[in-house]
Amino acid sequence: MAALSGSGKSVFVNEMAYRYRSAGSKVWIIDVGRSYKNLCELMDGEFIEFADERQNTLCLNPFSMVVDINNDMEMLLPLLAEMASPREPLNNFCYTALASAIKQVWEIKGKNCTVTDIYELLRSGKISDESEKESQLMHMAVALEPYTKYGVYASYFEGPATIEFTKDFIVLELEELKSKRDLQAVVMQIIMYRITQEMYLDRSRRKIVIIDEAWDLMGSGSSGHFIEAGYRRARKYGGAFGTITQSVDDYYKTEATKASINNADWLFLLRQKPENIDRLGKEGKLTIDEWMKRQLSSITTDHGHYSEIFVHSPMGSGVGRLLLDPFSMMLFSTRAEDFERIKNMRAENGMTTEQAIEAILDERK
Repeated sequence: MAALSGSGKSVFVNEMAYRYRSAGSKVWIIDVGRSYKNLCELMDGEFIEFADERQNTLCLNPFSMVVDINNDMEMLLPLLAEMASPREPLNNFCYTALASAIKQVWEIKGKNCTVTDIYELLRSGKISDESEKESQLMHMAVALEPYTKYGVYASYFEGPATIEFTKDFIVLELEELKSKRDLQAVVMQIIMYRITQEMYLDRSRRKIVIIDEAWDLMGSGSSGHFIEAGYRRARKYGGAFGTITQSVDDYYKTEATKASINNADWLFLLRQKPENIDRLGKEGKLTIDEWMKRQLSSITTDHGHYSEIFVHSPMGSGVGRLLLDPFSMMLFSTRAEDFERIKNMRAENGMTTEQAIEAILDERK
């Protein structure tokens, strides 16, 4: 989904998440900015906030999440590669060596393995006793150090993973990690890995993962491989991924975001700039003729009343309108004055989110 700021994106995504949950699906939302906190509270969901390393109590050790090392390598390897080289993909030698290191350490320690164990092996410069020292392995070890027991992010990765999804509506808030881009991208991928493990447990139930402002969260490096593997797994287990950003151009910034749009069957467009519409035609995602251009250029938002949305799917394309009742509009609103009004009403009167919204709407009649 792509939607310019102020075009009704958050309202539409809140409504979509609510409808999925109402139909019995399990819903995860990965967000930066607390756009879904009110809905989470109304749905009696689980709101998980990731604090910085000084207040962090959540452990995300990916090795303790492994079910089958051979199957899980398609996501575990790109994840460790993202830690080792966040700016660009590893070369073939380093990627293969990292895979060997993971397998070796796993055979010895199993689920008790941590990033520190990989670091210690790579720091020696040798994958086996017979091989010669390689400086590239030691360089990878240096890059991994922040995620080890010696590094600043030790609290996130040392020990068994403690993140659990006990409810059916889960919001994972990454706002506090926003200033730490490399860590944020790694945490994002571990969350996706943990979610796909959860999907595996029950293939009979529908699930959806919604990632807001996706391009900013996905990182670069080897994350494109990770995203593709995650999408494949989700389809296999009866799940779906949805990504949201402001501009179509954002989907062509990294390999990870390209993988997202290339694997998407459904495309939702709210108000967009004309040049962004042209980009979809150039990239082959849509056939842009004059009629299509007019359709996409006509999409508008009437604040407080409706948003128009262009939908492109395997079943066809067209423009629709989203119209909501006053309660839903207030619940889904991300306007600062609405959010603070609900928050204050709850704090001052001991109300639930539902009661606070009803009281505010009564005042406005």
